[in-house]
Amino acid sequence: MYRNNGLIACAKKTLLLVLLSSLVLRCSGKGDEPDAPPRTANIYGNVRVEKQPDALIFVALGRSLDELGRGEFVKIVVMREPGEFLFDAVDPGTYRLGAYVDVNANRLPDLSLEPYFVLESALSVVPGADIEDVVVEGFFNERDPLFKTIEISKRSQELMDAARTATDRAYQALKAKESDLLYEVIPSLRAMVFEAEKTWSRAGNQADWEHITALLEPVPRIAAAAVNGEDLLGSSRGCFLRAYLSEVDDSVQPYAVYVPEGYDGSRLYPLVVALHGAGGDHWDGMKMVTGCTDFLVGAAESNKHFFPRSLPPDFIIACPNGHGYIGPGYRGPGEYDVIRVAKEMRARYNIDPNRVYLTGASKGGRGVWEIGLKHPELFAAIAPVCGGTDFARTLARNARGLDVFVFHGSRDAIISVDESRVMVDLLRRMDIPVNYTEYEELGHDASWMTYKDGAIFDLFRRLETEPSV
Repeated sequence: MYRNNGLIACAKKTLLLVLLSSLVLRCSGKGDEPDAPPRTANIYGNVRVEKQPDALIFVALGRSLDELGRGEFVKIVVMREPGEFLFDAVDPGTYRLGAYVDVNANRLPDLSLEPYFVLESALSVVPGADIEDVVVEGFFNERDPLFKTIEISKRSQELMDAARTATDRAYQALKAKESDLLYEVIPSLRAMVFEAEKTWSRAGNQADWEHITALLEPVPRIAAAAVNGEDLLGSSRGCFLRAYLSEVDDSVQPYAVYVPEGYDGSRLYPLVVALHGAGGDHWDGMKMVTGCTDFLVGAAESNKHFFPRSLPPDFIIACPNGHGYIGPGYRGPGEYDVIRVAKEMRARYNIDPNRVYLTGASKGGRGVWEIGLKHPELFAAIAPVCGGTDFARTLARNARGLDVFVFHGSRDAIISVDESRVMVDLLRRMDIPVNYTEYEELGHDASWMTYKDGAIFDLFRRLETEPSV
């Protein structure tokens, strides 16, 4: 699932290839292709991308996006330079094409670093009918090696130095005063500086710079206000970062927050807690739930803007990091993180306790099942997408009283659709209402389709005007 935007974490996992380390490198072009056998066809294409001199380009053909995500490709071409490529003697059928640039020379896609491409439409191969002019252009996460000019590097260093200095001074002052703001504000400031440093280490496009400046520019103001006894984070609007000091391991745990510009605390707001998929982070969760994953908005948009362009005016959103993107999913420390973030949001904002909704995809979908059914008193509705349900089945009775919406793709090769089918059947046999949507033509990519165009917010809005299923 999870730059971490790129695709929602779960979506990214289904759209990229996991290449085997034993691949034999080769380049191919139109000049020396063999004649296609009668029952096969050739696919000709051209890769256009800026890359570092020593980076390789991998182009792969698979039967589906899910299979590409699992490394189950039909053919592979490895290129040392952009240009023409050929898949020769391809059997009849429908295929998906993906590519990525191997920047760190490990032959595996680094989802947060390396440029990747997915051809939006499928390729239908007919015997003897070659497919020509397939253009592989517009890579997500594409970064210009020359982006870090002297001017932008200087500005970055100025912002970083000012943020570090302001955070350290605020820490010392608040510690001396024994102020509660030491724990309310300082973890967020440290998380903002750390995340900006991490982003700068790989920065190479406007989206990276938008993220860095949004993190660092407010730090001196927030720090100075905290020393004077004011929490400016509480009055922040739009998308921003918060963090807390975890009681589990004393680590600083970040989470992404969205507060509408019109929020003034005078009325109750619904809260959506969104859980990202494997390989993602809190920002991937934000992009996922708002329908702004990379694959949906396109490479040009995702390389230019970091934050979602379209956000609901009537919901507050919180996206936990889940104690990192590796480990046992949303169990243990991950579960603690989700519950802690939900409680912090209710304490800080005027949240309607009867309108707190939990949703997530892939690994996040499993987390929704498990956390939602372990803590049903915290949520009005749960909406797991393409999630596993094995452990959650023992908690099925706890769904009584919740609005339950389940989504899955019938062709899911990452998490079997049977996971949702069995859980839905179990709930219905218990006479627990459940609304189940199964996408007939989709696999694990049903995760990003569920959230397209803010659809999940429309669903939650309808709960206030329509009876439960």
